[in-house]
Amino acid sequence: MNPVIDTTEIETEKTKVKERINELINEVLPFHRSEKSKHAEQGDLRENAEYENAIASLQKFEAELVSNQHKFEALNNMDLENYVPTGFVGIGSTVTIKRKDSGEVLHFLVVVPELGDAEKKRLPVDGMLGKAIIGKQAGAEVWVRTSSRKYYATIESVA
Repeated sequence: MNPVIDTTEIETEKTKVKERINELINEVLPFHRSEKSKHAEQGDLRENAEYENAIASLQKFEAELVSNQHKFEALNNMDLENYVPTGFVGIGSTVTIKRKDSGEVLHFLVVVPELGDAEKKRLPVDGMLGKAIIGKQAGAEVWVRTSSRKYYATIESVA
């Protein structure tokens, strides 16, 4: 089976995340900090809607910065070029499972939580399916319980 994701995709995503971090640090946050200061100078902060909005915006972008910093760190730690298959499902494993109820075959790469993305076939280890298969080998049957359904699946391959 071909890898579901390659290292160039990780590098491209890492570049985009780093650019957003720099934009937040150098442009977005300084702007919102100055807006907060400007509105703070308008007097009574208890009834200053502009000040409250400025604080909310600043907090939103500070949270985005922290989230992007965690994602960048996770991307740096995804060293797929040096991944060595162990036969057990772990971070970096390319896994194929087959659902018992529908017969559907799923292929994905197991990743750290920050990189989970169903469209890119990246399965986070902290999701319901990730938790069910982590540490298992090909041939293992697992019980998967999600918020909307429950099903058995067989791990067909681990690379």
